[in-house]
Amino acid sequence: LSGVTMTINGVACGLKSVSRHQIIFVVPPFLSSVAAGTPYPVVINNQGTVFRGSLTIVPARPDIFTDLLVPGPGGRAQAFNVTNRVHTTEPFTVRTIRVRGGTRVPSVIRLRLTGVANTSAGVITVRIGGAPPVPIVPISAFTGGVLVEPGVYTIDFQLPDSLNRAGDQPIVVEVRLPDGTIFSSRLQDTAPRIFIL
Repeated sequence: LSGVTMTINGVACGLKSVSRHQIIFVVPPFLSSVAAGTPYPVVINNQGTVFRGSLTIVPARPDIFTDLLVPGPGGRAQAFNVTNRVHTTEPFTVRTIRVRGGTRVPSVIRLRLTGVANTSAGVITVRIGGAPPVPIVPISAFTGGVLVEPGVYTIDFQLPDSLNRAGDQPIVVEVRLPDGTIFSSRLQDTAPRIFIL
C-alpha cells in the first residue's frame, strides 16, 4: 500500500487501496458516535509526510453495493436469492420452490452493503418500491449486519407477496436508532434497483 498508514483517533484503519488521489479504507470498529456525528482526528502518513484532519463518524451509514465499476447512484443492487443452497440473481420472484420438500416459500433475499456494523435485525428496514404504480413496501430484515469482510456486510429479508410482479424498483436500506433517528442508504431517485417478476 505504498508506505501509507492512516489512523482515526489513534486507531489504525484497514486500508483497502491507495491511489494517487484516493484512499479506500475501513473505519475501525467500535468508535462510538452520537446521532449528530462525532468528529475524530485523522492522521495519514505517506512515507514520512504527515497529513492531519478530522472525520465525522455517525452511528450508521448504510449503502448498497451495486454492479457499477465506480460507486455512485443507480445500478443494480448486489442481491441474491438464498432460499436454496445455490444462490441466484435477478430477476426475483416473491416465492421460491424450496429444493428440499418442493414447497413454495417466501423468497429470502441477501443484500450486500456497508455502513451497518454492530446493528441488529430490529433496527434495519428494507424499502422496495416507489416507481409507479408500486407503492413503497417496508420490509423488516431478519438478520442484522453479518460481516463478510472488513467493511462489507449482508442482511437477509423475505420478499412479501405485495411485491408480486413489481418489476424494476428502487431498493433503500434504513437503520433506525433508539432515539428515532433514521439513517438511509440513498434517496429513491438515486437508489440501486432490483427486478421482481
